[in-house]
Amino acid sequence: WFVVQYDVDMPANNSELLVVDGYFVHFFMPPDDLPPLPLDIVFVLDISGSMSGRKIVQLRDAMSIILDDLRETDRFNILLFDGRVEMWETSLQEAGELNVERAQRYVKGIQTRGSTNLNAALLKGVELLQGS
Repeated sequence: WFVVQYDVDMPANNSELLVVDGYFVHFFMPPDDLPPLPLDIVFVLDISGSMSGRKIVQLRDAMSIILDDLRETDRFNILLFDGRVEMWETSLQEAGELNVERAQRYVKGIQTRGSTNLNAALLKGVELLQGS
């Protein structure tokens, strides 16, 4: 047996402690006045033939909403994959108004094609994030 002791100096309304059968989990919520951290995001989008029709329309619509929700402090890029991987830009881009507008135009032009190679796209996405 062992005893875990810890202390967190936070207001009670920003956390919740759940104890069941001798196990516990402590959920923490950031204070309301804490500014959000900038995010580095790589969107990996399937444009293989299986995405044709309604699926690709839904993908374009969802990406339009998501891109509009980016904060100017965020950085992002878009990777398309089917049998190959296509990057929108060669590096992460700041989510300023101009880049978001350019990304919106790019996403509107997405068409389905080819087979599916998710592994290559994910590896390229990880490489992009590690290089940032």
